[in-house]
Amino acid sequence: HSASTYSLDILYSGSGILRRSNLNIFQYIGKANLHSSQVVIEAQGLEALIAATPDEGEENLDSYAGMSAILFDVQLRPVTFFNGYSDLMSKMLSASGDPVSVVKGLILLIDHSQELQLQSGLKANMDVQGGLAIDISGAMEFSLWYRESKTRVKNRVALAIVGSITVDSVFVKAGLEISAETEAGLEFIST
Repeated sequence: HSASTYSLDILYSGSGILRRSNLNIFQYIGKANLHSSQVVIEAQGLEALIAATPDEGEENLDSYAGMSAILFDVQLRPVTFFNGYSDLMSKMLSASGDPVSVVKGLILLIDHSQELQLQSGLKANMDVQGGLAIDISGAMEFSLWYRESKTRVKNRVALAIVGSITVDSVFVKAGLEISAETEAGLEFIST
């Protein structure tokens, strides 16, 4: 009984340069909802790169591009791709094309151990562990030759749960092991 939705809002300047890209992913479980992730890429003052006319009131803005993210309703540290024209040129000449990671980590969701007394008098040991791996990254590329910009947002999530129940007696040892894992990824590219 769960569903996941996403939305992507893109705002361009009058000259067709990306101004803001906003990707939201919501998770609905029963009647509860969770803002599982939001990745926002913002840019300004890039019209000089393609000899375009800036929008009214934005003639003297410094070149800037950055990214911020929300993960499970928690605001993460923003990332700046470049700030100023000289910083942009130095990063364009030395860029590897690899996305910048906003968050990458492993979260322990459950670590439970319990001893159960069975009606037969035997004791069963139950152990359950579960983890979540997250990788959110983004990139912004510019081509002065083709006069275009490209943004790329990658979201990857993997969930793994392992568990076991063992019954240990003097004459026999029996058990049951379970494991489940899933991985999902979304990549949004806008040019």
